[in-house]
Amino acid sequence: MCPKQVKSIWFSSFFFAAAVAGFIAADVFAASAGSSGRISSPSVCYELSVPSFFDSDGDRTGDLNGITQNLDYINDGNPFSDSDLGCDMLCLNAVFPSPGSPDHDVTEYTAFDPDYGSMDDFPELVLQCHERGIRLILNLPLSDASGHLQLSQAEMEKIIRFWLEKGVDGFCTDEAACQYLHDLQADFLSGVPFYAGRSTARNDDSDNGDSDREDESHVKLAQALNLLTPGLVWICCGEELGMKGFGNGEHEHAPMYWSDDPDAPGMCTGLPETDEGKMKYPSWKEQSEDPYSILSYVKQAVKLRGNYPAVANGQTQPVDALSGPQVRTMLQTAEGENPVLLIINTSDEVQKTDLSEGGSATAGFTQLSGQLHVTQNAAFLTQSGTAGPAVSLPPFGIALLTQSSAGRTTDSMCILDRTTGIL
Repeated sequence: MCPKQVKSIWFSSFFFAAAVAGFIAADVFAASAGSSGRISSPSVCYELSVPSFFDSDGDRTGDLNGITQNLDYINDGNPFSDSDLGCDMLCLNAVFPSPGSPDHDVTEYTAFDPDYGSMDDFPELVLQCHERGIRLILNLPLSDASGHLQLSQAEMEKIIRFWLEKGVDGFCTDEAACQYLHDLQADFLSGVPFYAGRSTARNDDSDNGDSDREDESHVKLAQALNLLTPGLVWICCGEELGMKGFGNGEHEHAPMYWSDDPDAPGMCTGLPETDEGKMKYPSWKEQSEDPYSILSYVKQAVKLRGNYPAVANGQTQPVDALSGPQVRTMLQTAEGENPVLLIINTSDEVQKTDLSEGGSATAGFTQLSGQLHVTQNAAFLTQSGTAGPAVSLPPFGIALLTQSSAGRTTDSMCILDRTTGIL
């Protein structure tokens, strides 16, 4: 269900342009019937395929109870915790009975595939999600493979009302169906959130000839470019580990890589016909114990996003005077919130940015309030003669600056590459 993500950070120019234009901010695609179509509270949504996530009963197929048992991984409800991802929305894919593609061949929209659990398992999942502040949405395949709607308005109303009564907070569907429902303006859709145009997918991580360390840096920076984009953003299950998919369509999603032991508790075989392949980066078990892993980097990026409302819910303006082939600079602003300045080094060399060259757009941004970096070197501020401060950015580093005495000042986030092990 996830669209393809970039293979390498050399597509970073596209990401930057897309972020500015709003193309990868999912709120421009979100349709909420009876509203303007904007998402009122931008979130980080964790998207998973139920049969590929966690097996709770030993049959090697992921299920609803497996999700409930592992919600603390997605969000433990403690804003001060560093053990969870910090996602505040969860999207369930491939939950309905289907003889073929779970994307298009649904036979029953008001039941779960019996291999994944029963309706009796669902209330506890809903309860535990809501206790942690997680909004639960279902992927609702309303269109066939050709993009034509498969259901009548009466059928849609029955299905939507059924799941809302079960405690579901919204739905994800394809863009065409989402727009159709938004335009329908039917009473039964009033206030019901529908989301489309998901912004990320599991990285296919093709080998581009770079070193392992540089490849990992690319994966980390691609994640940061997604997570520091205003609007609703998505993490496709396993993407936070640098996982890649195998095969096509619904079969591209290899089971969640909890352990390198295929017989470890919770390990799944995934959807039928999922191609096998070797993961390039370590399993969750290893990465969760490594403060320099891709997983740790993603957690810090989510936290950085959450600390600054202008990042999560703002408007992005490029600062052309401080941008070039190797450095991208963006001003992010939101009404009633302190603005932030993001400076992103997309190259494998140290880059120095003189803030005085940004003119009025960067005036007053003298506080280095947060950062993400992938090597042993951190970003730092220096004085650029009499002109003002400058930022020195390590390879693939990101600096977040706030204006003096404004915004939240947080410790710099020292995210290192696991292959160096150097603080």
